[in-house]
Amino acid sequence: MHRYLLSLIMVFFMCSSYLNAEKLTLYTEEFPPFNFTKDGKVIGASTEVVRAIMRISSQDYVIKSYPWARSFHSSQFDKNALIYSISRRLKREHLFKWIGVIVPANQSVFALKSRKDIVINSLEDMKPYTIGTTLEDSREAYLATQGFDISSFERFGGDTAYSQLFVLLKEGRIDLWPMPNAVMSYVVSEKNEYPEQIN
Repeated sequence: MHRYLLSLIMVFFMCSSYLNAEKLTLYTEEFPPFNFTKDGKVIGASTEVVRAIMRISSQDYVIKSYPWARSFHSSQFDKNALIYSISRRLKREHLFKWIGVIVPANQSVFALKSRKDIVINSLEDMKPYTIGTTLEDSREAYLATQGFDISSFERFGGDTAYSQLFVLLKEGRIDLWPMPNAVMSYVVSEKNEYPEQIN
């Protein structure tokens, strides 16, 4: 993680000539454990790295957490705006000046272990199943490039989207849940459930 932090700090200072004395707005979303709000303050693994960089840079800033679609849109059109955490995808490459990696995140597609009928060995194998995603997130974007019709997905927005999708998975209303491993584990644990029930 220190290697990623150093890399991000170096690139940030290289880009500092593009910034002015005005306050920066850092957009994010409720994406625990990377970034989320607790007791009125945005915290999390990614947020800690971002705050450390901002302290070193002495740049005035404010962090705003909104549903992903709103943060994604605002960061593109507001003046002096940045966004984190965001997956770097080819389709997004031209939308931003990318600074660097904050933390790596492994991503998987989850199903209930009890669903012995679900067998996935390739992306193509996923297509007959009901998939739950977050509006306009990187997993939707990736699956769209792989020929999936995202209009057929169960799509949720808002700050509780991830917990809503887990509930739908438990109830059998969706079959598959693409999600970073760490986020799945956090959401499931917050529901007083066991991540081991999902594979």
